[in-house]
Amino acid sequence: MTRSYDFGMRSGRRAWPIDWPTVGTAVLLMMIGLGALFSISAATGESFFKKQIFAAGIGLFVFLICSRLNFDRIRPFAAAIYGINILMLAAVLVVGKSGGGAQRWVDLGVISFQPSELSKLAIAFTLAHFFSQRQRSIDQPSTFWMSILPVLPVMGLLLLQPHIGATLSIFAIWFVTSTIAGVPWKKLAGSIVAIVAVLVGAYFAPFPQFNYAKNRISGLVSPDPQGSGYQAQQATIALALGGSSGSGYQRGEWTQSGRVPEQQNDFVFSAIGEEWGLAGGGITMVTFL
Repeated sequence: MTRSYDFGMRSGRRAWPIDWPTVGTAVLLMMIGLGALFSISAATGESFFKKQIFAAGIGLFVFLICSRLNFDRIRPFAAAIYGINILMLAAVLVVGKSGGGAQRWVDLGVISFQPSELSKLAIAFTLAHFFSQRQRSIDQPSTFWMSILPVLPVMGLLLLQPHIGATLSIFAIWFVTSTIAGVPWKKLAGSIVAIVAVLVGAYFAPFPQFNYAKNRISGLVSPDPQGSGYQAQQATIALALGGSSGSGYQRGEWTQSGRVPEQQNDFVFSAIGEEWGLAGGGITMVTFL
């Protein structure tokens, strides 16, 4: 028996009302992040907080627009959205901004934009459109293989940046969407083996563009405190200093002295953990959950 899903693309109205508990947790996380960035900006004199306020405003504006959209009206543009994203990912490899050993950003002057983030939305929309058209043949091998076709170019371009995290995110979106659509589990299990094989092959491939990802993995498995493991070590110290209740807002020794590299970015949780302690860090993690 074939399951029927329309992936929210019902004509004439929105398929369901706004999920306010989810929206509320997203806003809470945004406030937590802004609070941490305000503390970091005050200590370093950088404009991290102002930039994030600007980005948050854009995000809320886009959210309000998208919450009112009738997705049936966007359906005809699925291929165009996908194609534009492919062009943007290709452009990153040519004119993209490099940083930290990877080339992922397009500099727009006011902000830097990662097309890999748009890829997640483009793939989700493309797959939803695809599966909604093939519900009666969801069990057919052709449906499974055709669903992979739009995913592979995106994953390939992301690997060239390299951006392992975004690559895995694209695979996860495909996997979850395929599961919801009703693709047989035997086919999905084989895809997991395939993606693991590809990543292992990429790790051992003699391509210099993968050195960044290799160093990140090596830093996780066997960290060098003075090299690839320095960032993680400093973040761990910051969390330890926070203890159970925290050092106090804008009173974190490691946060205020900027000892954790990129604490305004990937390692912002170190600032939350030091200043707000286990309690604040726990609330943040539970909110994500």
